[in-house]
Amino acid sequence: FNTSPAVIFDAALIEKFKKCALAVDLASAPGGFDMEAAEELGANVVTALSLPGKSAPQSAAEILYETVINILKEQE
Repeated sequence: FNTSPAVIFDAALIEKFKKCALAVDLASAPGGFDMEAAEELGANVVTALSLPGKSAPQSAAEILYETVINILKEQE
């Protein structure tokens, strides 16, 4: 599962995936996978970009809010 909204899974990394692996990209656009490379390599990548925000926006916002508040408290 990927939630990074920047392409971090390039061809070199995707090539290391097992053929039976399933990758799910949940990040905001542009997503974290080089989809052209994934397709060329036959990787099984499902794109569901921004799914948490689309399916449960209030819950997603509450979780993000609590996370940011906790990070700020830790930095005090």
